[in-house]
Amino acid sequence: MIVIPEAAQRLSGISGVWGTRRSRLSQTLGRDDDRLGGARALLSFARVVVLVLLPFCAACVAIDSSSSHDNAGLTCRDGAKPMARLELLFGTGRRGASLVSERQWSAFLDEEITPRFPEGLTVLSGYGQWRGQSGTISKERSIVLVIWYEPNEDREAAIVAIRTAYKQRFAQESVMRVDGVSCVSF
Repeated sequence: MIVIPEAAQRLSGISGVWGTRRSRLSQTLGRDDDRLGGARALLSFARVVVLVLLPFCAACVAIDSSSSHDNAGLTCRDGAKPMARLELLFGTGRRGASLVSERQWSAFLDEEITPRFPEGLTVLSGYGQWRGQSGTISKERSIVLVIWYEPNEDREAAIVAIRTAYKQRFAQESVMRVDGVSCVSF
């Protein structure tokens, strides 16, 4: 990851510039004013934020580049190819209504998911819990959908449509999405 050392060098240069400007301002005013103390605190905070967030930004760039069509940085064994891995987690509890039934889920799968990903998918049953917007912890049967696919704009639109349709049809607050990249062979 060459990005981090180069960025760190740039930051140390920026830090030096900030320090020079601060001391010139103190000299110009002829005193270490309280207003300068506040500015120094803000400047120190900004430096900390930049230094703390820099590795995350570099990781975001790495994740973004690994999720592109060429999946740079992912080495697969012979016979395998990199593919996007999608997990959608669907809750089955509904406020003021019965649980999403097996029949309702099956109809949703047939009408909304399968037409968008006819190449294949996996459905797993589980039990989960999460804290909603109200702050209450909900415990419920959950459904995990796993799909490996070649990413493109149409696939992204299909994923958004599935999540939106489930939330609307079953009055859900959210549908959790987890993305990754895997080496896949058939």
